[in-house]
Amino acid sequence: MPTAYVQHASVSANFPPLGFDLSLLEGQDALDKYRLCGPVQGQVELVGMPKADAYLARRNTAPAVRRVGVACNIHDPLGPLTEALVYLLRELPELTFTLRPHPSDGRDFEPLRKLLPALQWSSARQENVFDFLLRQDALVAADTSTHLEATLLNVASIYYRFGTNPLTDDYYGYAAQGLVERANSPTELAEALRRYARHKPADLYRRAAYYNATLGTPDEGRSQLRTLALLNQWLEARPLPK
Repeated sequence: MPTAYVQHASVSANFPPLGFDLSLLEGQDALDKYRLCGPVQGQVELVGMPKADAYLARRNTAPAVRRVGVACNIHDPLGPLTEALVYLLRELPELTFTLRPHPSDGRDFEPLRKLLPALQWSSARQENVFDFLLRQDALVAADTSTHLEATLLNVASIYYRFGTNPLTDDYYGYAAQGLVERANSPTELAEALRRYARHKPADLYRRAAYYNATLGTPDEGRSQLRTLALLNQWLEARPLPK
């Protein structure tokens, strides 16, 4: 059966090989990683990130960081996560921190709510990730594709590991590729946020061009249309079923 594949989120070199008749990928990063997974079969097109189209024109233009989002998932141990948040809220009282657990993270966060009443919260089940990022000037997280979405919106994104599992260290390669800055200790993390609180560059989003093929091109913000056009062309070229 002829099959078309549309990339949903960031990929890693641990994915199954790309073996579809048509693969619509977000950018060169995805193609390079899939080439490490095995032979790439079928037609491949780079279309950008359709789900980001409606948000790219609303990039963060704040010259300094005042609001910091913290994203976590089940791979981030609650102990180190709590310690980091306690440290950040104590060291940077002038900043507003908002924690956003992954929608599949069913852990009990009530003790953390009581411990840090100044900490704000975002429900991933009720608030779209882009809407969440539009309310932030910076993001702190470990291994999550939210780093890419944040950078696209010119939100200063910092990779910080709450756990020590060596198998997930920079899983998507964001830090190695220079998409985001890396902090290796609470002190480094606080210093990075202080630096961004003094000045946040207006062109951070350009770092995402390797991941989003339409960034900086006439097709920026038109990835959905490009995806639909390529799918239509592919379908029209298929022979009618007998």
